[in-house]
Amino acid sequence: MARQGETGRLGWPVLVAVRVERLSMKIIGERIRRRLGMVVAAAVAVLLGVVGVTAAAAAPAPQTSVTRVSAGSTKTVDASGLRLRSKPGYSGWVKGLLYRGDRVFIRETYARGAWVGVVLKTRSAGGLPKLTRGYVHKSYLR
Repeated sequence: MARQGETGRLGWPVLVAVRVERLSMKIIGERIRRRLGMVVAAAVAVLLGVVGVTAAAAAPAPQTSVTRVSAGSTKTVDASGLRLRSKPGYSGWVKGLLYRGDRVFIRETYARGAWVGVVLKTRSAGGLPKLTRGYVHKSYLR
């Protein structure tokens, strides 16, 4: 009977370890499947891109209205909840939100890309203080 109790006590940590190992293997398996899925999706996108080149070349380019932005000008935000980011691009963390009617001063533009560096002219409707610097996508300015 004492042996059975000892086995029960020793079996408990072993059981937990086995379950943890199974769980971690499941998580690793999901990560591998996710990465494999991304690789397959990228390969399909490349193949479709190669096939779609001829169709895209034949179709006329869509007309889009993009606001011309030059450094030193003042623009108005034309969106509600526009994210003011710490650096140009979607990887920059969000400093705060700008709302329709907020005024910004364009301090820098980029030859490539659609991001502009801005400075708030007044306190924003989202609560950001005057002179806060950040980056926004220029398509949301007028």
